[in-house]
Amino acid sequence: MSTTQWTQRTDFKGKSGAECEKFIKTIRRVAWEEGKIKDGEWMANFASLHFAGKALKWHTELPLDVRQDWFKQEKALLERWLPLEDEEDDSSESAIVPAPAAVSQSGNGSETGVLEFVRVGGSKQTSVYIAGPDKPGDACGLTDDIDDALHFRWGRSVGQAIRILEWAQDGGSYKWLAIHWNNGIPIFEPGSTRYAVLTLLDPTTLTTPLARLVLPEPGPSGITVWKWSPEGQVTPVWKVRERVFELALFEMDGYEIYVAANPESYQRANPRERRGHLIFRAVTE
Repeated sequence: MSTTQWTQRTDFKGKSGAECEKFIKTIRRVAWEEGKIKDGEWMANFASLHFAGKALKWHTELPLDVRQDWFKQEKALLERWLPLEDEEDDSSESAIVPAPAAVSQSGNGSETGVLEFVRVGGSKQTSVYIAGPDKPGDACGLTDDIDDALHFRWGRSVGQAIRILEWAQDGGSYKWLAIHWNNGIPIFEPGSTRYAVLTLLDPTTLTTPLARLVLPEPGPSGITVWKWSPEGQVTPVWKVRERVFELALFEMDGYEIYVAANPESYQRANPRERRGHLIFRAVTE
């Protein structure tokens, strides 16, 4: 992924030790990509752009020598937001199923819910959910705060157990959850590393907020539709004429989500990303 895509959801708000750890890892990864992993001043300057809320207030009160040296700042961050034992317990496997939501087993159009990303193999993790873009023109990402998750409902059916997912919240004209390919028309054969991002699509114009580009094949057969199972699992499906391809999902650091045409080839090219699937969890409005 590019540096810009890695940092779409980098802002650190000081909510928890787990968020702090993800922030530090992201800053290190960006610095590595830019060849600045040993440049504490560059890393500190970059990090300063991504403090928000109470974390921003904390950052502005740091001594100048700490604000200008990332290696000192890392130590200060960990001392301030060192994960507590109960936070570590929240990352246990039992935390994958959040208390406030139940798995939807019906695909009922009247249900409203959130989409939770669950890693393949049941890896221990804090629950993360599909969230809206940080700013216009960004892709959708992930959040560990269920209150920030986008709410969806099932739209019309376009096949057996295959339906449209609609954004259930008011605001703007983008109502369908869709995907936008970043590097051309998808290729599904072995060796393909083509990938896409999640976005919200205007069903009238078939455009996304990502540069307002028209998707490759307009209409229900060209946008992403979603296959649901009785267990509540939701899988993106890409239809090309009469062929139907189930797509694979990958996450990066709990903040970014990508869709791959050929999961095996994509995973080899992006070994740091973790594969998973989405669960539709009904919520009470």
